Amino acid sequence: MKPFFILLLFPLKLFSQDITGLWMGSIFNDTTQQTLFYEIAIGESNGKYTAYSYTIFMVNNEPATGVKSLKIVKQNDHFFFEDIELLYNNYPMAPPKGVKQISSLSFADNANGDELSGKFITTRSRQYGRQVTGAVKLQRKPAYDNDKMIAQLEKLNLANTLSFYKPLLPKKDTLEQSREKSIVRKEAFSNKKNKEKEKVNDGFYLFKFFVSQAEL
Repeated sequence: MKPFFILLLFPLKLFSQDITGLWMGSIFNDTTQQTLFYEIAIGESNGKYTAYSYTIFMVNNEPATGVKSLKIVKQNDHFFFEDIELLYNNYPMAPPKGVKQISSLSFADNANGDELSGKFITTRSRQYGRQVTGAVKLQRKPAYDNDKMIAQLEKLNLANTLSFYKPLLPKKDTLEQSREKSIVRKEAFSNKKNKEKEKVNDGFYLFKFFVSQAEL
């Protein structure tokens, strides 16, 4: 009975794999033999995924970044990621038109944490006329504070489309910081009061001066 029960649970485990969150790692290009920084953010709502990719590569020793929206389809134990649209870039040249990246990644829960890894291939383009292949390896990132991709998505007003995203609240001041701010506020208030008194005194003395002149 036990083996049969385990077999029944096995496909349920595959089906319930949670890939939402931020994934960071690299993408390796077989043609150029270069490894690039690669990041994916995945949200999910009512069984539908919302995802974006973030790539950094160097051009003349300067970082060039691109943000794309992605389509995700799950088939058996693989997730297929396909480029939809280039949403942002600071490339020094115009990107090739009609080229889309399609990745086939599998999920693994190992000792080092959750991992998405697999292969990718691009569609052919009129400009280059050939496909590019390579490998993708990503690990789930536990937190997204100070993350460049999330910061860019916030600028594009897209971060809130991710189910896992919650705007970071400003950090609370420590007791010492609160005391320092209180002292600064009191000093500012005191300085303001002193200036007001000086203005009143100046006005009084000026009034007395005009009165004394009139009596003469």
